[in-house]
Formats: sequence, C-alpha cells, structure tokens
Amino acid sequence: MNTLVIGGTGFIGDQAVRMLLEQGHRVKALALPELPVDYEQPEGLELIQNDISGLSEDALAAILVGCDSLVYAAGIDERVDGKAPIYDLYEMHNVEMVKRILWAAKAADVKKTVICGSYYTYFERTMPELKLAKWHPYVRSLVEQERVCLAENEPGFSVIVLEFSPIVGVQEGRKPSWFYMVDSFSNMKKEIVYSGGGISLLTRRQAGEAIVGALEGELEGGCYPVGKYNESWSHITEIMRDALNLSDRKMRLIPKFMYTAGGKRLKKVQRRNGYESGFDMVKYTDIHYLNKYLPEETTVDLLGITEDDYEAEIQNIVTYSMKLLSHKKKAI
Repeated sequence: MNTLVIGGTGFIGDQAVRMLLEQGHRVKALALPELPVDYEQPEGLELIQNDISGLSEDALAAILVGCDSLVYAAGIDERVDGKAPIYDLYEMHNVEMVKRILWAAKAADVKKTVICGSYYTYFERTMPELKLAKWHPYVRSLVEQERVCLAENEPGFSVIVLEFSPIVGVQEGRKPSWFYMVDSFSNMKKEIVYSGGGISLLTRRQAGEAIVGALEGELEGGCYPVGKYNESWSHITEIMRDALNLSDRKMRLIPKFMYTAGGKRLKKVQRRNGYESGFDMVKYTDIHYLNKYLPEETTVDLLGITEDDYEAEIQNIVTYSMKLLSHKKKAI
C-alpha cells in the first residue's frame, strides 16, 4: 500500500506514519515546515514540507500520484481561537481543505481516505438536545466536514471518518495538549481542584493502530466513534496529581456554576478583544460536566486496537510537561 499522510509529523500523523512503515507500507508525509524539536525522520519516509493551504488541487493531486490511500491528520482543533467570527477559520481548515483534498484524491485515483475527526460529532448525533453544532464553531465545522466526506463516498472511493476521543501520550518535541492543565495543577498550593464529568480516552499508539486498521481492513466508508477507556475527570486529575508528587494535596470538585462563571469571564474578555473560541465557553460547561463515554460496542475490535496503559501515558504527559516548564526540554 502506498499512503500519503497529511499532517505526517503531527501528534497523530507521526504515529500513523511510523506504524505504516513498520507494516511495510510505502509512505509519504506532507507536513508544515516547522517540525517538532529534534525531529528524527523515519527511515523510508518521503517527507514533503509545505503548507497545504497554499497548494492547488492540481498540486495536491500531483503529490498523490501513485498513492492508493490517504490519511488526513491535519486541520485545527478546539484549542484554536482567533478573530470573530471564528467559524470562518474552522471552515477553511476543516471543511474547505477537506473538499480540496478529496477532489485531488479522486483525481489521483486514490481508493481509500481516512479522516481524523472527533467524537464530538458522535455526540451531536446521539445527543441532539445539546445542540453542539449550533453553539460551538469547532463542532459545527466537523459536522460539515463529515457531510462533505459522506457525500464523496462511492464505489471505488471510500472515505472513513474516525471520530477520535481525546488521545493521551507524548510526541517528543511537541507540547502536549494537556500541558496547560499540568501547569495549572502544579501551581495549586493548597488543593487540587477538578471538574465534574468524564471522557473516553485513547492512547497515541492506539490512535495509530486505528488509522492502520482503517486503511488495511474492510471497514466501509462512513463515520465511526473510536475510544477505548471511559474515565472521570476526578480519576484523571488524581493520576496527574500523583504524577506531580502532590499526593498529600486534597482534591476538590469545582461546582458547575463556578465553572460557568469562569467561562462567562473569558467570553467577556474575548468579546472585548474581538475574539472567539472553538467552543462557546459558557455553553461548554454543559458538555464538560457530562460523562462523554463511548459505548463498548465501538469499532475498536474492527480496527484492531490492542490494550495499552493509558494511565502511564497520562503520567508521561505530566513528566514531559514538567521538563518543558523547567526548560529541560524544548518543544513547538
């Protein structure tokens, strides 16, 4: 199998690249010029450094010539904020970019495409009363992205969207997504405060397995939630507290109304500065305090995802983040 991984030096894409190479595939990676600090290019990888947003459909199709599969592990996630209306930015990276990529893939006779999405679209389908797409620009862009992907599915051209739950783990040279959580906990002097609710989790290695499984397996085009472990924020916080050697600190649940109040303050500052987030930070409280657990009957077995130690990966996030905070490591 010849595969192009867009975002192939990123947190998920890099893992997929290395696992595909281990499986004997020929792999090309298209990535932004800024690489992770001290990045070591895997043997056998053809690395193309370019900003995909500046490439035409024809240029993308030319890069895809000879590939029978494609992985899109790029786009922007909920952590990105910017000038209002922020949806324009999310639409450009998560919707319009995917339209162009799928056009190029068809032009290059690619047979299968895997899009790395988010489990928020799964909850938009299963919990419509929350109106996630209405209130949150990030979710709205992913719902539209899935609509585009499903519309392009046809015999001989399969598009699979993997709706990933939060992924834990460390990529050397890249700041972990939970870096700021570690920073916050490490500076809590008397007690560690945490929020209610919970999430489904997946390790970085398991995300790579899912991508490889989607490419190699018989999964048909469509949207599939992917998560392995359901955990409360209480337990996740406890793991992080202990990894920080702060086991003597008590833990205290933040009441929901206080979390909402914090969101209101942030939103007020954003409005004053003409900015927005991927999530409406007031409405986000309702999502955050839910148990966002995936059912056991997800596609984990179909994708060939094996067991992993997610608690150790959370501990690794803490250890690596503290090295960054103490300037013992550098990362982008």
